[in-house]
Amino acid sequence: MFPTKSNYHLWQLVVLTLFLSCFTLASPTFAAIFPLEITNIKPAGTGNPAIPSTNRIFRAYPGIKYNIRAAVIGGLYPYTYSLSNAPSGMTINSATGEITWPSPQANSGAITLTVRDSENTTVSTSWSITVSSSTNDFIFVNSAYSGTQTGSISQPYSSLANMLASQTNNYKIVYFRSGTYQMVDYNSTADNVMNLESSPRTWIEYPGETAVLQGGSDSAAKAHRIVSFSSFYFDGLTFLEMKNYGILTQSSANYKTLRNCVFDGLEPTDNVNNNYGFLHTGNDGDGYYLVIQDNEFTDWTGSSAIGSMYSDVKALIENNYIHDPRASSTYSGIGGTNGISPKYYTDYLTVRGNKVIMNKGDLMGGNNAAFIDAPNIEICFNLFVRTGGRGGHIFDWEIGRQRSTYYWRNTLIGDLAIRAGTGGPYYINNNVISNPNTTFEGFLITNFISHPPSAPTLSGYATVANNLTNTTASNLVNTSNEYKLVSAQATYVGSRGWQLTDGLTPMELRASSPPVSTPPPVTAPTPPIGFKTI
Repeated sequence: MFPTKSNYHLWQLVVLTLFLSCFTLASPTFAAIFPLEITNIKPAGTGNPAIPSTNRIFRAYPGIKYNIRAAVIGGLYPYTYSLSNAPSGMTINSATGEITWPSPQANSGAITLTVRDSENTTVSTSWSITVSSSTNDFIFVNSAYSGTQTGSISQPYSSLANMLASQTNNYKIVYFRSGTYQMVDYNSTADNVMNLESSPRTWIEYPGETAVLQGGSDSAAKAHRIVSFSSFYFDGLTFLEMKNYGILTQSSANYKTLRNCVFDGLEPTDNVNNNYGFLHTGNDGDGYYLVIQDNEFTDWTGSSAIGSMYSDVKALIENNYIHDPRASSTYSGIGGTNGISPKYYTDYLTVRGNKVIMNKGDLMGGNNAAFIDAPNIEICFNLFVRTGGRGGHIFDWEIGRQRSTYYWRNTLIGDLAIRAGTGGPYYINNNVISNPNTTFEGFLITNFISHPPSAPTLSGYATVANNLTNTTASNLVNTSNEYKLVSAQATYVGSRGWQLTDGLTPMELRASSPPVSTPPPVTAPTPPIGFKTI
């Protein structure tokens, strides 16, 4: 049985009972919250909802590097990834699931991806790749080109405007060569909006080059935000100077993907809380398998870096770097500045391995990040740092409506405040936490966790265990080295905070883990100290 909105209270009782029974064990261990699942790789036309055969993962261009990354939720992180029946030259990073095929030449046949979690649970899936040079599949944009423009690699479009005016097939893959591309007012009744509903929506930066999409202009025929109410896939692009929203989409679109992009510059144009952010998913019903991986978000204010998010079910937010909000702007927008902002109905959300460092606002949680009516939120292996103040997380913003939240193996320099004792339950385990451990904005504080006077103890709605705490951050972590544990705390590496057992952080894995093309030997995992419940 898994929780739904209708059986949630029964599920909450079951989870709490299991939690308390685990607590009595002599050697408690972590355990999966929900089943291990690969969300973005599966045979074309399968899954619930089905993944379309036009998704980026199924297509490659001859001689151009094919690069995707597996999105995995559930089970017990960290995972080990392997491939079988892969084409010659294809490799996978065994620690991150990043798959690279340097020079595709022919169709692949069925490739099998296997993921093994830290409980030795495995799940496998397969997919096939078609290699094609047809402009029915791939088109190119190159700002340095002049001449006849057909969209082919040798006759690319020279601008976004030319590409959009010539292409109405939603499912073509667009490669952008090096250059700066002015965003254009297109297919919209609103000013300065680039609407992609009738255009290709899979945009990829050409490997090894830098493609910049320039916003920021209020001039006629130019745009400063993108609208796509259907699925999209953006990989590797840099987005500059957006207003109100970077990408405005709807929750009901499935398999939305943002990967390897840079979002630099976002400010509001009014003083209204319209859930502004680099990515906002409006609420029009449940959508599945949003993936936000390996992006950078910086220089924003009066808005969120990621969010607000509505009704994105089984979404993954992983390995993003969120930092340095803009100091100020003319307008206040949402009235604050947020990092990660899941707002309503984001059931089974995974927030893992991100690095969030902000000198203003809330890192995650608050008015625009209220986690409302969303069971099974897993927040793990992240670095959250609030400099120059005490803001961090405010949970249960809309009192009594935040559901089961598992906050474990994070490093938090800042406060974690729970507004009321009627939401949750909350499981706050095996983190590294530093804050003054004193009353915070009217909240009481117990063991570095803030809570309201109306709930004078954490008992009954929050379980706090095995956290490494100190009022002085430098007694715990090295603030100049990825906030890793200092030598005096070395015994806790791999059991407290965001570092893995080898001392690396999740953000360092892509650069440090060797790629493999065959399955690694299977060994039983050693459970870390502490536990989570199922």
